[in-house]
Amino acid sequence: MKATKLIACLMGMTNWRKDIFPSYKANRSKIIRPLALGVARKYIIDNYEILLIEGIEADDVLGISETDPESYPDWRKIIINEDKDLHQMPV
Repeated sequence: MKATKLIACLMGMTNWRKDIFPSYKANRSKIIRPLALGVARKYIIDNYEILLIEGIEADDVLGISETDPESYPDWRKIIINEDKDLHQMPV
């Protein structure tokens, strides 16, 4: 089966979890982000269809779109991601 469309899920600039739990992911503050991350993000936004819900992480957006029966109802969806949080997704 050949993919006919790519939809990228991105995280917005805010995160509701940090609003209610300020130390959420505080241990990750020393992570060095890739130098071209901003350029790559802009390229994706400018060139692909994206799903982005401000305040919600991309893995949550993936979960919502995958389990919402009205989200692309006629599509067979394939999620490609290394995030361990997605192990909870129904197969």
